[in-house]
Amino acid sequence: MSLYLLLDIGSLLIPLIFSFHPKLKFYKEWPFVIPAILSSGIFFLFWDILFTEMGVWGFNEAYLSGTYIWSLPIEEWLFFFCIPYACLFTHHCLKILLADKLFPSLIWTKRIGLTIIAVLFVFLLVFMDKSYALSASFLALILTMYAVKKESKEFRKFLVSYAVILLPFVLINGILTGHFTADPVVWYNDDENMGMRFLSIPWDDFIYNYSLFLFPVLMAELLKARFIRVVTAPV
Repeated sequence: MSLYLLLDIGSLLIPLIFSFHPKLKFYKEWPFVIPAILSSGIFFLFWDILFTEMGVWGFNEAYLSGTYIWSLPIEEWLFFFCIPYACLFTHHCLKILLADKLFPSLIWTKRIGLTIIAVLFVFLLVFMDKSYALSASFLALILTMYAVKKESKEFRKFLVSYAVILLPFVLINGILTGHFTADPVVWYNDDENMGMRFLSIPWDDFIYNYSLFLFPVLMAELLKARFIRVVTAPV
């Protein structure tokens, strides 16, 4: 089994098993979470295929199973479903564990959101000629603007959840980008990113991961709100 495939399975296994825990009951969120992850995954896969063909990033066959769909290894396809599922499971657990404590108020959520928007806008201007930095910043900007404008209740909780998942993110991405291996599993063309790294991880990946997590969080919130409106609508 390839190293990348082990990371995918390892990321999914515990969240999937504990989805049926009687105190968590994450499986009850599946009607909203699964479509949200699928829609997000399709978007990111098209982006991934395009950038792989452009040479913005690529994959080391030494750490892969050798099975490809289009230009992407099967491990990369699984990544866009396993990692978001693990993130949304963590998000769900924190909502239950914290019980609305330690989450920022709506006022502070808006302030933090506006600060993120300002920083991302600067990145757009500074890295306009860097395809990875530009596209990652643009998507994160659009998602954050939507969350702030809609006063998303999930966004205020997402801010805490994102901070929590940074540790496993650094571990997994550190492995993928070569911090713990002789060569990276995923390599990057530094001409197309910010040119700065935390350990072996391009800074752009933190923005990318932000969107990979936030996209399905907002989508699941939207799907759940629509379901509630339909169920509670007068006949």
